[in-house]
Amino acid sequence: MKNTLITFALFALVAGGCNGGSGSTTTDVKLPDGKDAKVTTDKDGSMKVEGEGVSAQAGGQLQITQDDLHAPFYPGAIVDVNKSMKVKTDTEESVLASMRSVDPPNAVVDFYKEKFKDLKFNEFKTGEGVNYIGETKLPDGAKLAFAIGQKTPNDPTEISIGYGKEKK
Repeated sequence: MKNTLITFALFALVAGGCNGGSGSTTTDVKLPDGKDAKVTTDKDGSMKVEGEGVSAQAGGQLQITQDDLHAPFYPGAIVDVNKSMKVKTDTEESVLASMRSVDPPNAVVDFYKEKFKDLKFNEFKTGEGVNYIGETKLPDGAKLAFAIGQKTPNDPTEISIGYGKEKK
């Protein structure tokens, strides 16, 4: 998971510098492991990282399926590709899907607890809002992490699901 965290950090740095201008921009970067990579940002804010042993994409034309995520999308939820990403390296594969739903957070939590019997959530209240954080391990050793929350009862429920598996 070390490389994924590094790649996610790289995405965050690049996203912070995106101005959403016209065209696309490609920048040569040196990854923390010393390998060279190219980071391409497009006018729509999407990003790609390509290099020796690493491939990552966020936003724009990104397509995430339930098979990629190894979990079902919450029924009726809208996937936000601008907050989602896929990362593949020589040693791991990770997917992050961000969704929104009009259903209350507890309904989303109940749905995923039904799908994954070993999934446990911790609840955190913040002012009017509530957040649930959970994690489970899949039979093949991969992990699924969930963050489900709502700032106020009038806001949509934000759902983030991360899948990660180390390659052996």
